Amino acid sequence: MNIPFNRFFRFDYELMPIYKEIKYTDNKDKISKPVSEKFNIIWLNEISFTFDNVLFGYTAPVDNSRFKILAQLAPRITKYDSEFFRFYIDMRTYLMTPLFSNFAFRALLGSVFGADRSEFYFRIGGNAISDMYPNLRGYCFGQFEGANMFLINLEYRSPFIRFLKLMFPLPITIQNINAVVFFDFGSAFTDFKTVRMFYIENSRLHLEDLKAGLGVGIRFVLLGYFPCKIDFSTPFTGNSILPLEKWGGFFSIGLDY
Repeated sequence: MNIPFNRFFRFDYELMPIYKEIKYTDNKDKISKPVSEKFNIIWLNEISFTFDNVLFGYTAPVDNSRFKILAQLAPRITKYDSEFFRFYIDMRTYLMTPLFSNFAFRALLGSVFGADRSEFYFRIGGNAISDMYPNLRGYCFGQFEGANMFLINLEYRSPFIRFLKLMFPLPITIQNINAVVFFDFGSAFTDFKTVRMFYIENSRLHLEDLKAGLGVGIRFVLLGYFPCKIDFSTPFTGNSILPLEKWGGFFSIGLDY
């Protein structure tokens, strides 16, 4: 259900029953044998309020802002149902410059509660595949998880190559290749009492539960239909990064946040 209040502000509600089956196996003697299985139903109620007046460019937003508050509630109706409540805030701002480049800022904040919250932890790390699996580049996909999460993404996006024509191995023409420089930092954790974001030793900053990554990338549309992203990134420890030859590369298809 979608209710627009005006051109930029809307309310959304969706009920999504999800059937989930988990099978447990025993790998004793290097032979996988079924031991038990578990199934449940997730009666997922999702409510969100969104303000969105962004202006889109070729492959991503270039100006104005977007703000979204989302709540997910899954009540336990039968003994087989999963129960949790998740709260999520997504704030994005874009600033266009006179040189056809722009700055992009995104801040994410979320928490999950309930008896089965461990099955629905936030996971951050790697390149984003959806709004619920956001960017923390320089790490493996979903490397960090927890009941609480915050994440900041900073990007500078600029035109790079206006026109590129290839003849080998295939005759392909690519227009409007953009470059990005990014810095991501955030954390996913469960216990507020034991979390330690960073510490200072010998006058040097060391990140612990706070994770950060930085890098560069390019953006282009292949064959006029497929928005492609190529990123090279490294973890940032607070005082050092990996040598350039050890940076990780990642290719994906999809639009930027």
